[in-house]
Amino acid sequence: MRKHPTLRKLASVCLIAAGLVIPSSHSALASDDLGTLSDLLAPSPSKPTPRSQNGRVRIFNNFLVHPMPVWSRYSSGAAPAEESRMETATRNNIYQMRMVPRAEKFDDWENLFTVIGHNGPVRSLEQHARLVGQQFVSICSPSNTQAFLVDRSPSRIMQVVACGNYSRDRNVGQIAVVVAIQNQTGLVTMTRQWRTTSFQSAIRSAWPIPKRELDGVLIDLSRARLIPS
Repeated sequence: MRKHPTLRKLASVCLIAAGLVIPSSHSALASDDLGTLSDLLAPSPSKPTPRSQNGRVRIFNNFLVHPMPVWSRYSSGAAPAEESRMETATRNNIYQMRMVPRAEKFDDWENLFTVIGHNGPVRSLEQHARLVGQQFVSICSPSNTQAFLVDRSPSRIMQVVACGNYSRDRNVGQIAVVVAIQNQTGLVTMTRQWRTTSFQSAIRSAWPIPKRELDGVLIDLSRARLIPS
């Protein structure tokens, strides 16, 4: 897969994500029924129903149907919403949602899931992906940051950013999976972020997040859909 030219300067080194899973059948994944927001609630004692790990959010003229973050597995007994803290805001035609595990705080998180939605396609998908990548790169040490284009289609771009350490705190690093989806009436960016100790971003085996976990998040987020309301 060739990298799109407008994404070449996402970081100091920008490469195709060698070794990261690219789902083999996007259309099959996208057709899966991801459930609704009501599925996130605990079942009623009088009407027990299966609980889903997926959410549905109204974002202006669209519904975003997305998998919940991996920390909210219900196999441990709680529904995803019961395992998370969530905050939302809408201003200036921008919708924002942040989610962290219930045991963490928004100002001191180690795991973060975000959704940012725009009312309308405010820019091309390539321009948007580049701007999002640059936002991550701007807080990271330029010599210890890698950005990878994992997959690109006319309606979706998937990236991984490995920030070996922050510019202002060399003891702390971050890894982010970034997925941007666009249709004719909206543009949405989802991120799954891990805040970690510092690491060497150029050495894949030194990344603090296991490859299996990253692959799982990429496959999960590839299933998200932006559906006109």
